[in-house]
Amino acid sequence: MVEPPSRWFVGFVDGDVPRPWHWLTRPGFRHCFCFYYMPERDCWWFFEWSSYRLHIEALSGEQIDAIFYMLRTEGACIEINSQELPPVTKHGTIPIYCVSWIKQLLGLRGFILTPYQLFCALKRYGGTVIYAQEGQNNG
Repeated sequence: MVEPPSRWFVGFVDGDVPRPWHWLTRPGFRHCFCFYYMPERDCWWFFEWSSYRLHIEALSGEQIDAIFYMLRTEGACIEINSQELPPVTKHGTIPIYCVSWIKQLLGLRGFILTPYQLFCALKRYGGTVIYAQEGQNNG
């Protein structure tokens, strides 16, 4: 059995979101996705909940470099060691949008509704901000 990844990268970007999400989210933090490196396969695994479906893809180094570049120039990215997160005490989160999927993948619990709340929670749990646009790192 393969060990679950401990080092995750979570990306935050702007984007078109339907109402009421548009009113609940802040610019630059309207959508999120996550990815991690799998050395056994020498590839990056990318996870995104978008348009009512889950997208999972194995990416090459060039492809992930493009994502890191996009996050550096247009978004935000935080690195988190999932072993630093508080232990899971209950299950039951229904993954229905981008934030809830990432919470499930990382084993994160609590009231976290928006991508920006996720960004702030990951920082509280020891996440390292890799990229953030000016004014975005004060959560």
